[in-house]
Amino acid sequence: MKALNNQSGFTMLELVTVIALIGILSAVAIPRIDGFTDKAREYTTESELALLKRSVMSFQALENSVPSTLQDLVDNNYIASDGFSTDAWGTDYSYTPATVYREGVIASAGPDGRFWGSDDIKVSIPKLTRVYPTGNGQGNGQGNGQGNNS
Repeated sequence: MKALNNQSGFTMLELVTVIALIGILSAVAIPRIDGFTDKAREYTTESELALLKRSVMSFQALENSVPSTLQDLVDNNYIASDGFSTDAWGTDYSYTPATVYREGVIASAGPDGRFWGSDDIKVSIPKLTRVYPTGNGQGNGQGNGQGNNS
């Protein structure tokens, strides 16, 4: 049998070194990618909240009433029916309509999925400067929708 002395290839030490380097680079890169994913979800939710706020304010101005729920925005074609009902983490948005006495709020529970935590993402809707009925046509008990309470 003839001995093969001209073999080319990698030694076991070279292969182990390359695999170790790949493992170290992966250990450094994967947490950074996860961080980017979390930031992307946060930015997506902030953008959706800003759009919902603009939609609520447009509804108030054009419909001369306050949407009682975010579904009123869908029903009146201010947002698409496949629009934003949940945040980037899959939790429903919370909506409190504005009144003449207090600001309204649209909120996301944030990454933990629970409201009233430090990671909540919120936008405020300015207090109303005049009285509007609610979006369901029932009124909000604060006037006749014409800007006076007589």
